[in-house]
Amino acid sequence: MKQCPFCHEMIDEQETLCPYCGTVQDELSQSVSIEPNEGVQTDLLDENNEPTPSFTTKVETSIPEEDNNRSSQENRVKNNRLAYAGAWNKFKRFFTFFGERLVQPTNHYSRKRQYSRTYGYALIILATVMSAFVTTHLIHSLIGQYQLFADISILPSLTSTPNYIWMFIRFILFYAVFYLGFPSVSYGLKHIFQKRQHVFNYWLTQYEGMNVLAIVLLAVATVMTFISPVWLFVGILIVFFAHILLYIVTFTSSMFKSSTESTIDPIYLSLIGLVVQLIITISLLLILF
Repeated sequence: MKQCPFCHEMIDEQETLCPYCGTVQDELSQSVSIEPNEGVQTDLLDENNEPTPSFTTKVETSIPEEDNNRSSQENRVKNNRLAYAGAWNKFKRFFTFFGERLVQPTNHYSRKRQYSRTYGYALIILATVMSAFVTTHLIHSLIGQYQLFADISILPSLTSTPNYIWMFIRFILFYAVFYLGFPSVSYGLKHIFQKRQHVFNYWLTQYEGMNVLAIVLLAVATVMTFISPVWLFVGILIVFFAHILLYIVTFTSSMFKSSTESTIDPIYLSLIGLVVQLIITISLLLILF
């Protein structure tokens, strides 16, 4: 095993790309390999492997200040390049994950925890921001359109308009709980009734990977809202509710994805989960709005 110098996760010696942060390991793997027989305590519960009191010998050397500054500057430039390369690799791995799950949403990977544990949260944040924007912008456009018709007709004018910034913040809170509620309820039901032992962060990434098509539909609805929220109102509603239906389908299919060890049929587990999610959604709407 060796340690990634960026995320400090333990990875296999043969890895040339860190599966956690996406950093290339070719140039860095030699300097961060950990040898268990040199006094390093590799396991917190390993009593036989005692750490040695000292690893290095202090040597007094005299380095010219000019050479020291030049070396420090070269190290900073090298570290910046490695940081940029690491960030680019993270984006590449995320979009690779996105494309693979768009083609095969329920693909079973042969390697456990192949992708980062943060991808699920990234997809939830993306869906939350786009949904809050679409909803707030539609309400703002419809109110503005109604006010225009009221000024030129006998329709009653609105006495006040909502604060759209505050509305956007409340929709952010609502959709964050809404999108996180589906995998959380599913995780709880599988853990309680089906006795499935999952690590939530990695399981969330696999679960949200099945909702990539829903994210694409939501992005289409966002673009349509940018173009013309009033004239494309019906189309936006159709695409938006289609992406909500995909989340419901994903929730239901997650109950059938593995063999159940519960006496409760997966169909009834799905109904229980959807009722719980509906109660959470209605309660949150009443609290926020």
